[in-house]
Amino acid sequence: MTIKLGTHNGSFHCDDVVAFVILALLFDDHTLTRTRDKELLGEQDIVFDVGGGSLDHHFTDKPYRENGIPYAAAGLVWRAYGLKLLHTVAPSLTDDERLKVHLDMDVLFFQGIDAVDNGVNVDTSLPLISLPLIVNGFNPPFDSGENEDAAFYRAADIVKVVFLNYLNRRLEQYRVRDLVQEAFENRQDPRVLVLDKGGPWLEALLALDNKEEVLFVVFPDKHHGYRIQTVKKDPASFDARKNLPASWAGLDADELGQVIGIDDAIFVHPARFIGGALSFESVMKMAKLALEE
Repeated sequence: MTIKLGTHNGSFHCDDVVAFVILALLFDDHTLTRTRDKELLGEQDIVFDVGGGSLDHHFTDKPYRENGIPYAAAGLVWRAYGLKLLHTVAPSLTDDERLKVHLDMDVLFFQGIDAVDNGVNVDTSLPLISLPLIVNGFNPPFDSGENEDAAFYRAADIVKVVFLNYLNRRLEQYRVRDLVQEAFENRQDPRVLVLDKGGPWLEALLALDNKEEVLFVVFPDKHHGYRIQTVKKDPASFDARKNLPASWAGLDADELGQVIGIDDAIFVHPARFIGGALSFESVMKMAKLALEE
């Protein structure tokens, strides 16, 4: 069954493009009509960002989140259809896990988009190129004869990639969880977690390690050698539970090897949060010495 989608024509913004991407991912067989004609909109199955329905926000009594951020079309469509999409793209998650991803995506992805579209200031310490700004750049210039619908679809192609990349990063946390848990349960030294492969392990580890025992994580690099990395106190912080030794920071491979006493050292970052060696034995020696520092 073809699902008929409808939204406004003319200039588009990030919220309506993102809303379309979600619906297009959920309903493979779909059409899109961009118009403000009420009769045409009435013929569509799902209408968003126009028409005054549940997926529109252009009225005085618009819906707000509990934290005061108003909804725009992107957040409204995610609220209404996000869980259905997650059932499709992440069927192995439990209902509770799906709910958490749904909430995380709203907080980390959709609220900023909705805030910008509703004229709410989003504080940043530095000017950044944002997704709303990128999408706005796809609108044809005032002196261009480019078709706006064609421009909308070009913007949607870019947004689809960005959205799926961001969503997959959230889902990745659940795919890496079992790997981290097995390694956590089999630690020889409770302060060192050894993984069979690299990945986004931090959030899974912090959820498991409520005693804050693990100070360093060792894992193979996908290109060559092994890495030792510090454990952040919090995902949003750069502060580590314990840094690598200051005497290792920023040394070239030969100098670092002499200081540590290994012949295959690769590097230690000047900020002391990650280092590496070619062999597993050497990187474990780095862990041992770092713990004694």
